[in-house]
Amino acid sequence: MTVFWGLVVTLLLLAACFILVPLLIWRKRPPVDELQSREEANLGLYRERLSELDEQLQRGDIDTQRFEQLKQEAETTLLGDVDDVVESVQLSSKAGWAMPLALCLSMAVVSVMLYLRWGASDELSLATALNQPSPEQSIEQLTGKLERVLDRQPDNYQGYYLLGRSYMTMGRFQDAVDAFARVVKLVGDDPEPLSQFAQALFLAQNSRVTPQVEDLVDRTLTVQPDNVTALGLKGIISFENKQYRNAIKAWESLLAVTQDPQSRAALTSGIAQARVMLGGAPEEPARPEDQSPVSGLEVRVVLSDQLKALPPTTRVFIFARATDGPPMPLAVAPVTVGELPKTVLLNDAMAMMPELKLSGFDKVDVVARISKSGDVRNADYEALVKGVEVSSRKTVELEIDGGAG
Repeated sequence: MTVFWGLVVTLLLLAACFILVPLLIWRKRPPVDELQSREEANLGLYRERLSELDEQLQRGDIDTQRFEQLKQEAETTLLGDVDDVVESVQLSSKAGWAMPLALCLSMAVVSVMLYLRWGASDELSLATALNQPSPEQSIEQLTGKLERVLDRQPDNYQGYYLLGRSYMTMGRFQDAVDAFARVVKLVGDDPEPLSQFAQALFLAQNSRVTPQVEDLVDRTLTVQPDNVTALGLKGIISFENKQYRNAIKAWESLLAVTQDPQSRAALTSGIAQARVMLGGAPEEPARPEDQSPVSGLEVRVVLSDQLKALPPTTRVFIFARATDGPPMPLAVAPVTVGELPKTVLLNDAMAMMPELKLSGFDKVDVVARISKSGDVRNADYEALVKGVEVSSRKTVELEIDGGAG
């Protein structure tokens, strides 16, 4: 933005030069022509007056005394006119600066006001913030800029998709529903916004399955059968509808492409439970040594005794942000108080923006934040560990106590 406004000032100065330079050149030339022409006109009138007086004297209309008196009056008038001409030219020269200077100032003020009203300052600021993240820019500030941009660009589906992801990160699930609904309206049955729409709606309904969620999941899997978000929801929907074979099928498909050990464990447990509901014996879970290594940051979050009375559905946000870099989360795992203690794996798959991934930073701050309102911005309790090395294989331990965030 600094470079942009520098260019604006340069262009305004250049425009001012087109107005002021000709005036400066004109002022350096003395106003001889104008002064001489007006003096010659006054002298012509003076000579005509003397000729009239001579004729009146010769005809005897006036005597010599009266002639001299009228001649003196004509000379006095001539001298007064010459002084007026000089003063008028001087005032004209001085006034020559006022109008151009006022015009230059007005041009600058009006140009800036018009740009701020109809220009793309928010778009430029947002693009700069996304391409060159600054520690001073919080996710709330970026979201606010994105909202202002989209007010003027209601058909920008990419912007609304990013806005929905931002709302999800902030725990504003109903706002995310509205954003993803607009994306789906603009692009139709694209699997990614459809699945995100379904997930946002599921979370906004306190993890309840609704007919709309089912419809969105089915539409997603029709277009993209291996969509991981839709497969996870499909398993939940099928299990709740007692369609255990469909639940097993969905979760097994998801298990084949899932690397997070905690997610794999949850899927394996869900599959085993579905098999039990079908009357079969659960399969032996895979041993940890048989699982492929997973890159990411393992975080274990526990709750202090004084906070165990919190409602189980209270939102908990576990995320990592760059120690020296932008404050927006690099990876986010939303859970609930009822799931604690819990170990999660933060990795690049949880990134809010492709440009900002956990693997792109050496050290991060790991945060676990409880929000009674469900909004990640309003932290009621928080635990924090600073300067964690992303490459470390150690589990980050966080205990959320009664201290306010």
